[in-house]
Amino acid sequence: MERRSQIGGILPWLAVLAVILSGVYVRLGLGHWPRVYRDSPEFPLTGAAAVVAMLAVLSCPAMVGVGLLLPIVRAALRARPVFNRWVFSCWLGTIFLWLLATTDPYGFLEWAFD
Repeated sequence: MERRSQIGGILPWLAVLAVILSGVYVRLGLGHWPRVYRDSPEFPLTGAAAVVAMLAVLSCPAMVGVGLLLPIVRAALRARPVFNRWVFSCWLGTIFLWLLATTDPYGFLEWAFD
């Protein structure tokens, strides 16, 4: 049970890391943050970086599901403590992923979805 809790606690942070690394990669390749409808960079793996960022952001509902199910499953299997650090990590990572997607100051995700 502890191993599953660790995986559930790490998943949102992997999505956050994917968005950040994709954004930094495109930012370094262009020399500025990409602009929607203007920039279409032609350096290697740009499309892959955009797809990774999109998939990471689209995984947010799944991360909410993991965050809600993890304490329920732990309670059903009588794991103690039910609200351990991995549940807290999952919730915190999901909130951070949601904030990253909704308050994107440079418009990188808008560019990636374009």
